[in-house]
Amino acid sequence: MTVLEASERFGLFTKEDAPVPLTGVKVEGTITGRTAKVTLRQRFENREGKPIEAVYKFPLPENSSVCGFTVATGDRVLRGRVEEREQAFREYDEALAQGHGAFLLDEERPNIFTLSVGNVKPRHAVDIEVAYVTTLETNGAEVRFMLPTTISPRYLPADTPLQGGIPVGEFINPELRLNVPYGLQLYLDVLGRKDIAGIECPSHSVRTSYTDDAVVVELSNDSTAMDHDFVLTITHAKGFESRGYSFTDGGHTYVQVDFSPRREEALPDFKDYQLGPPDRPEVIFLLDCSGSMGGSSIAQAKKALEVFLRGVPEGTLFNVYRFGSNFHKLFPGSVDYSQETLATVLKLLAPVDADLGGTELLSPLRDIYSTPVAEGFRRNIILLTDGQVGNEADILKLAQGDSRTRLFTVGIGFGPNEYLVKKLAALTGGATESVAPGERIEPKVLRLFSKVTQGVLEDLEVDWGAPAEQAPLRAVVHEGECVSLLARLAGGAAPEVVKLNGWMDGTNPEWAVAVKRVEGAEVALPLLWARARISDLEEGVVVGGGSRQAGRKEKARDGEIVALSKRYGLLSRATSFITVESRVDAEKSMGEIELRKVPSVLTRGWGGMQVADAMLSFQADAMAAPYVAQAALSDSLERHMVHALPSFTLQRESESSPVDPLSELLSMQAAAGGFVVADDAQAVAVGLDVPALRQAASKVGRRGAASLKLVTTAVILALLGERFASRRDEWFAVTEKSRKWFESEVKRLKPAIDGKPLEAWAKEYVKTLPAVDAG
Repeated sequence: MTVLEASERFGLFTKEDAPVPLTGVKVEGTITGRTAKVTLRQRFENREGKPIEAVYKFPLPENSSVCGFTVATGDRVLRGRVEEREQAFREYDEALAQGHGAFLLDEERPNIFTLSVGNVKPRHAVDIEVAYVTTLETNGAEVRFMLPTTISPRYLPADTPLQGGIPVGEFINPELRLNVPYGLQLYLDVLGRKDIAGIECPSHSVRTSYTDDAVVVELSNDSTAMDHDFVLTITHAKGFESRGYSFTDGGHTYVQVDFSPRREEALPDFKDYQLGPPDRPEVIFLLDCSGSMGGSSIAQAKKALEVFLRGVPEGTLFNVYRFGSNFHKLFPGSVDYSQETLATVLKLLAPVDADLGGTELLSPLRDIYSTPVAEGFRRNIILLTDGQVGNEADILKLAQGDSRTRLFTVGIGFGPNEYLVKKLAALTGGATESVAPGERIEPKVLRLFSKVTQGVLEDLEVDWGAPAEQAPLRAVVHEGECVSLLARLAGGAAPEVVKLNGWMDGTNPEWAVAVKRVEGAEVALPLLWARARISDLEEGVVVGGGSRQAGRKEKARDGEIVALSKRYGLLSRATSFITVESRVDAEKSMGEIELRKVPSVLTRGWGGMQVADAMLSFQADAMAAPYVAQAALSDSLERHMVHALPSFTLQRESESSPVDPLSELLSMQAAAGGFVVADDAQAVAVGLDVPALRQAASKVGRRGAASLKLVTTAVILALLGERFASRRDEWFAVTEKSRKWFESEVKRLKPAIDGKPLEAWAKEYVKTLPAVDAG
């Protein structure tokens, strides 16, 4: 391999053997409670002797309100404006044809953007600034800030239609390299220092400093590889309570309600209706075994799946699908959950790997939805995936069509498709969790399990005190979860209280949320409302359901999107940011402009591949070939992933992860409830003394396995309460069947050890056990 070939392969040059024009990315942001305001600065340099057009695809969080586009070139600062997408394209092309500079920002997906930096003069530099605001994911007292840094390859089925005569992959898949010459700098101010209990960054090494009212977070290195998402979790001293804000501007009042429904906070006169027995659950697990899930992703997914399977309640119908280029289901149809069927599934899953090729998610979903939900049942699909597909619209359209099926998603890996996994859950009444390498998967999986098994607030109605345009129109609200609802009201009057009600487990509670008026030029409520409204329009959500808009013309919908985008200065699928650098004749570049596609670095660990020491190790096994061929990815991906680098070591990404004692305890749960020690070594690892348990079981008055199961259950339940009280929200729902089983057995047998009731004996006994890390 020549030096030039190696440099191109590692991203120092474009595939045209020209220097990569992007030289660095700097991110600055301010986090206030559940809201973040962020600015990305990207610097482009033309080190060639001829004018160039640099095209760079980059990701942003899927719910970003992109509200600013500024260009600095020479001593000029240009501010972008929002135009209808095709009109912006025409302006851009005309400007380049006339020798001017032009700059264009497009949204390909809510989390994928294309920046075109046109007609950069030789030996000149351009600085691009993109600004956005976003509402952050919240669970209890924890807020999660996520910044994607690279676009993982998106799989597209072979029959994907062209988009304007161009393969869809050209719009969403960047050129990829093992390494690139630019990196990331990041600086965040987290305000409200006195209210913050802790800050953790599981994805990167960071350093923190403090001001009077902020915690300053920055990356430890001056420049960091952009090969995996940046994740920051901020734990507040108190959980977020329901509260409201209003802001008046331009003849409208904007109201935001951060709503966290808790039954104990509902108004006292709500009714409890007797609606008959609840629907029985059907749970279908959908495990992504495509090539992109190789390495730690498939290991995490299998671990999550076992936690789910162990906690499934009796009386549930269930099945497990594996999917990639094709799909396999473990049973022809859903079967009753029992110890026998659980054992069968666990045995079949043990050797499963990420070896099924491309990510054909639509096919297994079609198979599931083709079977109607059985009478008296409610179907829940639990999808474990990195979501790296490009046909999101087809998948979302299918999922919205069945009101009796909810989708719960676990987004896994260094760069999951956040848009798909979050939107699938939001549009179907489910919930989602994201797990980045370095984060413990067990708390998130168990938290999601609680939402699967417990009630969701359905048919939510909001009384804004006056006619209002609400966004989002459909809100999924799980008990204890915090969601943001926004509305635009005519005039300057703001409500003092907003009332909300819905159905939860046969009850019809109502809440009243006080609204506080806020002022200031930096208030983001209008932008957040407009972005939520545009998202509803883009996804086809209407009053009365989540079906596609049948009675309205697409042209009218796009017209409203364009009008909202232009009025509020927001990017959307139907609009672009555009600005032109008008040049005098002497400065115009009238010759041929060379296209330079800026490569992105391949997502760390993608498909189980590992680049050790930044670029010296690479694996391109047979898994990648069908993925590339069927996905119709760019020439770059095929060239730089399918062909192994001959002079470097091939290495598989490590799948090991620290043992979580809580997860190990829960993995001993039997299908019918209760806990069984199947592996003495596993029991010892979590501090259990198996011989002592057997000796105690001999004193209960029962013999054999039944007695040991009863004692083991008493001890593990006592351990959960004693050692894992701080993680009660994680284990309480998943162990409900074991608590019920134990209570039934105690009532029936009244077991005792040395004259003490078994439960009391177990609580004393666990205090004598050696300490373990409770996490």
